[in-house]
Amino acid sequence: MPSLKEVRNRITSTISTQQITSAMKMVSASKLRRAQDAIIQMRPYAGKLKEILSNVTSSLESSAGGIYAKERPVKKVLLVAITSNRGLCGAFNSNVLRAVNSLVHGKYAEQNKEGHVKVLCIGKKASDFFSKNKKLYAGHHNELFNNLSFANTAMVAEDIMKEYTQGDLGSDEDANVRAKTGGTIIRVLASVGDNVTAGQLIAETDNRSIIQEIAEVQKALASSKKTDTNESESLEKKLELLQEQLEGTKFKSLISGHITSLNIKVGETVASDTIVAHVHNSLRTYDRVEIIYNQFKNAASQLLTTEQYLPVTKPEVDPSAKKRTLDYIFEPGKEEIVKDLIPNALKIQLYKALLDSNAAEHGARMTSMHKATDNANEILRDLRLTYNKARQATITKEILEIVGGAEALKN
Repeated sequence: MPSLKEVRNRITSTISTQQITSAMKMVSASKLRRAQDAIIQMRPYAGKLKEILSNVTSSLESSAGGIYAKERPVKKVLLVAITSNRGLCGAFNSNVLRAVNSLVHGKYAEQNKEGHVKVLCIGKKASDFFSKNKKLYAGHHNELFNNLSFANTAMVAEDIMKEYTQGDLGSDEDANVRAKTGGTIIRVLASVGDNVTAGQLIAETDNRSIIQEIAEVQKALASSKKTDTNESESLEKKLELLQEQLEGTKFKSLISGHITSLNIKVGETVASDTIVAHVHNSLRTYDRVEIIYNQFKNAASQLLTTEQYLPVTKPEVDPSAKKRTLDYIFEPGKEEIVKDLIPNALKIQLYKALLDSNAAEHGARMTSMHKATDNANEILRDLRLTYNKARQATITKEILEIVGGAEALKN
């Protein structure tokens, strides 16, 4: 049996812990009320907007907005894991981490073997876990929960949408990307013909002489600015031309790298279209984006949710229900409305997921701290019982010693 001092120390420690958990419970309850009001007000709007988005995109396969609903072969996947920045909220974070690992090693096992699955973390607990795996880790946005607002969320959503749309190199929506990457590559290849040998193309990638010439021109330009204005203008034009030429050789270097990865022999002739297709495939970013988060149900329970973010899912049709088609009237025009509606709806969808997770976090922490406080009460009851038993045993022992001594004196 432990000594009275040890039991007293444990009682004091448990009381301190109970006070902390009780305070955290009250703080979480206060934050939960505000977070709960925010998500309850957002849900009807987000739900109706998602319904409109799904109905509209189902008929937009060939329009400008159809890029967000177009199904592509799933080669590269982005998983957005939403957790909290702090712990002490039960299984709230571990449930999300397990769900993400299950998707990585289950549903997307083939893509993961090729290194084509990435995890974007929103929440410190997710980033601490996945940052150890550089193959999966795609960065974090832990700062969102410090100031959770639609404006901050919209910037993250825009980055995700950009990563997704860059994957569709054949769409009109992604013309800017093609112009900067594939378009430039095509122009470079056009200068050497439709068919080119690998050796010829690799030979054109040597840009060391251009870099040296740029350095010489920059040095001459620095000295000419102090003396001759006309000479400095001509040197500036020459510098621009050299920089453009250098940029072209960079793209040629990129192409030569793909020639190497295609295992084309140095003397072999290869079609320019083959190289362009291979480069386009390597530039492809994400073909599917999924969000994994805890959906707020009530203070005591949260629903682990895996939601497809991109491409936009089509509305599910109930065979037993009467077929109903919604004919929307677009003003000023269908293309203009859809071009703004779809990105905005996707931003709202991500914002709703963050609000859900935020409310679920406070609910989970409040419940966890409530249970911890109750457990502290049970521990205190047991410790006090142990303390009283030990104290009573000590008193009884002392009484017996006194009685025994008195009896010895009589004899």
